This record gives sequence, structure tokens and C-alpha cells, in this order.
Amino acid sequence: MATCNAQTDGQVTRLKLIKRQRYGRVVARLTPNGGGLYSSAMDFTALPLQPALRLHVRQALLGLAVPETLVELLNRFALSDPHGWGHSERVAALCAGVCADLGVSEPRTAALVVAALLHDIGRLGVSNELLVPDRRFDDADRAAMRLHPIIGAGLIRGASPLAASLRRTVREHHEHWDGGGYPYGLSGETIGVGARLIAVCEAFDAMIDTAPSSNNDARGAALEELKRAAGSQFEPRSVAAVARALSRAQPAGATAR
Repeated sequence: MATCNAQTDGQVTRLKLIKRQRYGRVVARLTPNGGGLYSSAMDFTALPLQPALRLHVRQALLGLAVPETLVELLNRFALSDPHGWGHSERVAALCAGVCADLGVSEPRTAALVVAALLHDIGRLGVSNELLVPDRRFDDADRAAMRLHPIIGAGLIRGASPLAASLRRTVREHHEHWDGGGYPYGLSGETIGVGARLIAVCEAFDAMIDTAPSSNNDARGAALEELKRAAGSQFEPRSVAAVARALSRAQPAGATAR
């Protein structure tokens, strides 16, 4: 068993080194020292955010000392990738709703909202050709897109506990509860709590992305798919929490699924 563990650790280490080589140049181009995408401070009030989310971001900035560079990254993301930003904003709103339903403290809610807004920030380092909605991916495209969690984590600088937490959540949001996700094939409780919840919220949003907001059939079908994947792709508790929050937020007269 010791030999197997050593081999596994070695494989993971080699995988990390290979992926670092592939995204290292991208990170250098996107970070302040490397120039490129941003150079000066930007006020978070310029972010196109829902009012409720803006309050959480303000809390994170003031109470949790979110680095100024992250605000610049969020601004760049919103400007350069409106489709990806819209998805991230909706995921953040759903996460905030789940936190409210569970009675999570404001500081923890604010940190999760920022993580949700950042979860796809690695798209900044992906070719624009791959970001076209409904594009059909070949194997090379999928391999390139699967780097975005690692690229995104590499863009989040700082030694604070919050920065470390954000890096972990961004890096792990495509891991699966059963170990079938990426980039490292983590499973179960080795995946961070924030990443587990964001995985469910972003899957729900992706499934209803093209449906009208009033389409209860699409929402119901998406919830059923989440429940079907609970225990395999998703943590069961996170699925239950999202389903409960969505049912309580449903318009009056609608039938809960």
C-alpha cells in the first residue's frame, strides 16, 4: 500500500508540474507584475452586480480585506466575458440564497459570494474561440477548458486565509463527489465545502441558462437532474440545500418540484 500511495503522490505531483508549465505563461500575462490585462486599481462599484450581491462584496472588501487585484480581475472578467460573468453572477446569487436559507453568517456568506464570482475567472486565460456559447468541443478543446480552474487559482494572489480559501474553491469547483471530476480527481470531503456548493449551483444555472426565468418545467427538470447526480457528481447535502432554497424562493402559485 505504501508503494501505491507513493506512486499516486508522484503522479499527482507530475500532473501539477505539467499543468503549471502550461498555464504559467498565462498567469504571468494576467497578473500585475507581468503587465497585460490590468494595471491600475478599479473600484468595485463599477462591477455590474445585483444590489444584494453588491452588499456582500462590500462586506468582503471591508471585513475580509479582499485584495485590490481581485477587484481588478472581476472587472476585467465582467468586461471581456459577459456570458461567463452573467453565469458567475447568477451562481453567486444562488449561493447567497442558500446561505440565507441555512442562516450562514454574513462574513462566510460574503466570502462564498466572492468565490462564486471568481470560480470561472480562469476563463480569462482561455482562447476566446472556446468561450463562444454552444460551441462544440473536440478533445483538444476540452483539455484546454479543463485548465481553467488551475489558471484561475493561479491568478488569485496573496497569503491571507481568504486568498488561500478562494484559490482552493476556484481550483476544486469541477471536482466530483465520487472522484470523477477534474483537475485532480479529488473526492468526498477532500473537496472544499465552498467548491461543493458552487458545483451544484453552477450546474443548475448551466442547465437552465437558455430557459426563460419563469419556465418552471426547466427548473424542475434541472433539480431532478441534480438529485439524480447526488452522491456521484455532487455532494448530497449541497444538492438538498440548493433544492430547499430554490423551493422556498419559488414564486407564489408555482408548484415546487
